[in-house]
Amino acid sequence: MKFEDALETMEPEVRLRGPLSWTSARTIVDANLAYPWASIPARSAQRYGTIDHSAAEGVLVVENLDTFEAICRHSTVTDTWLCLWGHGYVNNSLVSLVKGINKPAVCWADLDAAGIAIVGDLQRRSELAVTPVFMDASLHDESAFRAMQT
Repeated sequence: MKFEDALETMEPEVRLRGPLSWTSARTIVDANLAYPWASIPARSAQRYGTIDHSAAEGVLVVENLDTFEAICRHSTVTDTWLCLWGHGYVNNSLVSLVKGINKPAVCWADLDAAGIAIVGDLQRRSELAVTPVFMDASLHDESAFRAMQT
């Protein structure tokens, strides 16, 4: 057993929204209908029952909770892509879900050292190519900001 697996005593939730359902005799979670999002124990869901993600074009992992919730509430992205909250650095449950789905993976992260590391960490651990989507530096010039006080 890997050291980090031995230390993980509780399975963390994975918050998601989009084309995914988890069934075991009957539907347990339909993340397409859940509003604004649903939460599942991803590794247990993969072991017990069936996860249907056949309608998902890909997986979008979002670093920040505010951005994840805005996408779930105000975007049509979740009509075709499974959107997951990454919790910052992704946990083992989320990595196993992304790896198991094995579809195009995108990670929306901050354009900072941690955001870049999060994309690399997800790619390394999932063993999938992960396309980064960062906050574009050009947005800074288009955004309102406070002038510096002298």
